[in-house]
Amino acid sequence: MTAKRTTPHLVETALAGCVVSWLRGQGYDVYQEVQAGRDQAIADVVVDVDGRGWIIEVKRTLGLALLAQADRWVRGASAFWVSVAVPAGKTKVFTPSQGLARQICLEKGIGLILVGGPSDVWEKIPARLHRGARHDLLKHCVPRHRDFCPAGSARGQYWTAYRRTMEHVKHFLARHGPSTAKQIVDHVATHYASASTARACLLKRLQTIEAEKGWVTCSREGRAWLFRLTETAESVSGRSNGQ
Repeated sequence: MTAKRTTPHLVETALAGCVVSWLRGQGYDVYQEVQAGRDQAIADVVVDVDGRGWIIEVKRTLGLALLAQADRWVRGASAFWVSVAVPAGKTKVFTPSQGLARQICLEKGIGLILVGGPSDVWEKIPARLHRGARHDLLKHCVPRHRDFCPAGSARGQYWTAYRRTMEHVKHFLARHGPSTAKQIVDHVATHYASASTARACLLKRLQTIEAEKGWVTCSREGRAWLFRLTETAESVSGRSNGQ
């Protein structure tokens, strides 16, 4: 007797987690919550398929908003394949609106992945190869995109160039101890356009936003501000560096 496919009540992060686990189980390298640049769109999932990107958008409803989101990636030549992933539902029968959505997927070359549960994910419609992916989002993926933020999380939690800069600052302070903004900028790769902008921005951010997070403190030494890691941040940084 064949068990019926059923879909538990999954929040978006859990739904996306099923998709990510399914992909990794097939040996794919998977990245989550990927953004090409500031103020640009964020992809829920980006898969490395032999060096070419496959974008998957995950939502709880198969509707026009989701399809428009996927179509934007297709029109922007942002990946070689684009798919959407949604809950499977209790039956295999599409409602009229879902049937229309399925037809749009076929016409646009957008793949459709159905999720029945953590171990029940399948590709209902394979994504069509889009050969002219000039702006492949896979090129913007870095190791931290793998697990820094689960796909489907609230926006604002994704890995950014700013967060990468602050990670570099943490590692520099862990190695070199208390340092000025100039010393940091002279030795740390940042996302800022120039060294002067980097010094000004870091001086402000480290004194306010980052200090409030509790990992860095600052003190005035003569005419300069010195920045140092807190004891908690030092122990975390030591573990991340394998010390």
